[in-house]
Amino acid sequence: DLRKIESDTGFTMMGEIASRVLDMVGIVCNKNTIPGDHSAADAHGIRLGTPWATQRGMGKEEMEILASIIAKILRAIRPFSYLGLTGDLSRGKLPLDVLEEAKKEVRALIARVDPEVTVPLASENGGDWTILRLRGGRSRALLHEATTSDILALPEGEKRDTLLFDRDGTLISKVTVGRIGNEEYLVIAPRERGVSVQQWLSGLADGYTLFDDDDLFRKVEGPALVEEILEEDISPYARDWLAPQIEEAEPERNIASMYERYPELFSPNKPYFVGQKFLDLPASGGDRAAFAWEEKEGELKRTPLYEVHKALGARLVPFAGWEMPVWYTSALEEHRAIRNAAGLFDLGHMGVFHVSGEHATEFLNNVTANYAAWLSDGESQYAQLFDPEGNVIDDIFVYRRSADRYLVVVNASNEDKDWDWLTGVNEGRYLIDSDMPLRDIGPRVTLRDLKRERGVMDIALQGPKSEEILMKILDAPEQRSVASLKRTEFCEIIVDDRQMIVARTGYTGEEVGYEIYLADRDALWLWDRLLEVGSPLGLIPCGLASRDSTRTEAGFPLYGHELAGPQNVDPFEAGFGAYVKLHKPFFIGRQRCVSMYVNQSREIVRFEVTKSGSRPVRGGAVVVDKNGSYLGLVTSCVSLGETQVGLALLEKRGLPVGTQIGLINPPRKDEAKRLSELKKGDRVALAVEGEIVTRFPEKALLPQLGGE
Repeated sequence: DLRKIESDTGFTMMGEIASRVLDMVGIVCNKNTIPGDHSAADAHGIRLGTPWATQRGMGKEEMEILASIIAKILRAIRPFSYLGLTGDLSRGKLPLDVLEEAKKEVRALIARVDPEVTVPLASENGGDWTILRLRGGRSRALLHEATTSDILALPEGEKRDTLLFDRDGTLISKVTVGRIGNEEYLVIAPRERGVSVQQWLSGLADGYTLFDDDDLFRKVEGPALVEEILEEDISPYARDWLAPQIEEAEPERNIASMYERYPELFSPNKPYFVGQKFLDLPASGGDRAAFAWEEKEGELKRTPLYEVHKALGARLVPFAGWEMPVWYTSALEEHRAIRNAAGLFDLGHMGVFHVSGEHATEFLNNVTANYAAWLSDGESQYAQLFDPEGNVIDDIFVYRRSADRYLVVVNASNEDKDWDWLTGVNEGRYLIDSDMPLRDIGPRVTLRDLKRERGVMDIALQGPKSEEILMKILDAPEQRSVASLKRTEFCEIIVDDRQMIVARTGYTGEEVGYEIYLADRDALWLWDRLLEVGSPLGLIPCGLASRDSTRTEAGFPLYGHELAGPQNVDPFEAGFGAYVKLHKPFFIGRQRCVSMYVNQSREIVRFEVTKSGSRPVRGGAVVVDKNGSYLGLVTSCVSLGETQVGLALLEKRGLPVGTQIGLINPPRKDEAKRLSELKKGDRVALAVEGEIVTRFPEKALLPQLGGE
């Protein structure tokens, strides 16, 4: 029963992580549910069949040794968990020396009953050097974050001398890192330090090694295969790297002393490396300024489809600096069309940026909270931008065209702010870490505003008949490309000599829907063509009101309401904390996000008002419990005919589905009076009866490809 093992982390160890670590040691066991567990996914026990040991000839003494090894490992594991898309993800780390010692003890135990098993003490390869090859996975990122030097900038065929430090900031070894391929490197260490270097790099790559006692969530990127090879196995040009550049013996092995003696082996301001926190770096950011933004008033802008909206009789309203259609017929009719057939949206107000360059992936990893390195070509992900204090700048969508080309789509209300932030970070104008002002974002990238430069805009086709409608304007090859798209994937196609990106994304909660990016000169053609072929199937143009009602029904947050805004709602409170990847060793605002995660006290809930004829609930309405006690505030609410559905920020977490609540609209200015001032004929707001429902309806899909 792992619940009985004390931990200072605030988390309880789970069977999943305990069995994984014991398997690495050489002890195979299974996670097991015990009384109190709700499912196999949250098993708090482990079990192993002792006959597998006794049948190998182990007796009472050996079983006691086995038990002591298990106890040592379980007590050393420091458990924690990440927030995943389907729930908590159990994790744990332990000191490398405990892990390696337990491995030796297991092999020694087996050797007691099996003479053919030996306990290797060190590598059997001769020579003065241990030569390790790292390949596959994310070898480059692992070495960049494990060593003190800038490995990202290392060209193929060249080498760099650098240092490895442990969790206490003590030197493990001086090593030479040479790049021999795209994700393939050699690490050369003195023979006497070779085993320690190999164990450390392998441990970091596996993700179970404790390397920062103050931050369990942080993980050096991996995986990567770390293997020892012989000198004759390396290329002739790489053999020149075997000559050491510096002496191994050092009187002081702490990182501060090594930085003072060998500053040329450090890139102290790169986003992260193991041991960086022990350096005493300047507290001033030089010319870098703290990011601050003031909204500027200007004339309302119009999309290329403005005249079409007028001709269709749309009601046009100001929105985020644009004159946009809020509806054409009615918000409810358009909402129903999206749910039952399809709706067509002009999203030409959204910002469209392009990030390119060799280090585009690393840049996006550092400026967004999600993990851009998980994306493959033709995939996209939802992400957030934070400032160094953990304030949400915006929520965005990132589309990977190739390893060095990404499309970034931002909210219209934040377009200018996002552009200033991203370009300022890229150019080194803004602080990205208040605690380490000189921390640098890394190699520069090329940023382009595609809407301003090339008139790129977005038209969205959303609803269950979207695919059928879109297929009618495509030729067979393009039909196959679009039909193969999974949720959040995209393809680049040409239709009637018009280039476009078709993404299976959207913010309406529909499983089937597309966002189509193309040049503004082609927007009218696509709009008319889709309505021409789609109208017989129920397609109608839709305005912002139905986009808001569908995303509210789906439980998706809107920037300024359920994310950031006057209540400063963070992604964990909004129900979108799974897109904040705390395992990344660095992203802007990360430290504050860790605090958000472990100190959650509020949450966004979804509610319904089912009583027919209830007064419409407005944003800002007070939420109370059945006894009239204050719970929170309504952030969004929409009418869906006989029912209303909304989102509210509650000061209390964990209220179960079915909890009855009251919703009291704020008084209008002419209605606001103290109770002592009321007189005959005055109106008093009564609570509208509501009920908490599931945070996301079953039909709605979170906007992320998955891949924990």
